[in-house]
Amino acid sequence: MDPVELLKEMIKFKTVSLKENTEEVKEYAPEFKRFAEFMKGILEKCADEVKVYKVDDEYRKERCRADYDRYIIIARKGDPKLEFNGHYDVVPPGTGWKRDPFDPWIEGNKLYGRGAVDMKGGLASMTSAFCELDDVQLVAVPDEEIGGACGTEYRVNVLSKDFPIPKYVIIGEPSNLEIDIGHKGAVWAWARFRGKQAHASAPWLGENAFVKAAKALPLIEEELKNAFSMVYSKYEYAMGHPLAKTITVNFGGIVRVGTSNFNSVPGEAEFSIDLRLIPEVEAEQAREVLRRAVEKAGGEYVEAMAMDGYVVSEDSKIVKVLEETLKEMELPVKKVVLSGGTDQRFYGTAGSDAVVIGPGHLEVAHTPNEWVPIDHLYKAKEIYVRAVKKL
Repeated sequence: MDPVELLKEMIKFKTVSLKENTEEVKEYAPEFKRFAEFMKGILEKCADEVKVYKVDDEYRKERCRADYDRYIIIARKGDPKLEFNGHYDVVPPGTGWKRDPFDPWIEGNKLYGRGAVDMKGGLASMTSAFCELDDVQLVAVPDEEIGGACGTEYRVNVLSKDFPIPKYVIIGEPSNLEIDIGHKGAVWAWARFRGKQAHASAPWLGENAFVKAAKALPLIEEELKNAFSMVYSKYEYAMGHPLAKTITVNFGGIVRVGTSNFNSVPGEAEFSIDLRLIPEVEAEQAREVLRRAVEKAGGEYVEAMAMDGYVVSEDSKIVKVLEETLKEMELPVKKVVLSGGTDQRFYGTAGSDAVVIGPGHLEVAHTPNEWVPIDHLYKAKEIYVRAVKKL
């Protein structure tokens, strides 16, 4: 099975994950079932067993963003010693494309299209490898781009009864064919401030919540700096920048105020805080530091999400096998931690050793004219085949 030809077909499905019930849901929601049926047809040609699961409606409505059906495809061969995991959902295409983002095209060594690198490319290479191997399992999931609750989390928490999770897992996210042994954790929260709404022509009758928020931001930043500025990670990071080894914070990815008029004094204001944690610092510890900083600055702390980082032991057999495989193929051997999050964390809670290694460069994910190197697709397939045979 040629991973390039398979990827070209995968890209044609508009499996766009949406965070809210917008009008676009009507266009994209049917694509998830169509993709699942496509994958089932491909895998039935080489697998001993293939199942398509629709995520339970009650679970979906309680745990997942936007109300549309999600489908998980699981294929098994023999007695699986390793599971391939890949997500088939993609982010919205956005603007700036040279051509239709869902009509893939090739220029030189680059295959273009939404999802080419993140991560239908990895899924194509894994599917191609799966069909040449014995004693493996493949899982194709949605929802990774919006948190994974209706994807890998559901696979781990619900579907493991039907398909037990092997000890070893490879996730085919783009890693430039490097071994990603883990990822950072995160705490997402709102800093919320309250004032008193009034007409802007008489500001003395109100209290501007936006001004309170603006004054509080540097105070929160200083508290976090005092708590974390001397905390460094022992691991190497994919991006290579020295700040990647630290706890970083981003303010104001989203800013909301209680009014939408020029002539109103806002009575409420809030801004988002995105705190990225090195694996050595637990989310529970960081959230308390952040909570105290927000409250000390006069705000209300409202948490949106918290997750611990994940790192697999560098002595794990899957790490050693991948190192050996890369050396045999005369490819660079690098073991790094990702600054962003992946579905590794879900497998970690299940006791599996999960690593990321896949084709392409993370830097072009989510961009217009997203692309994956064609030679990476073939190299990734070979890495997967060789590594699994060594387990």
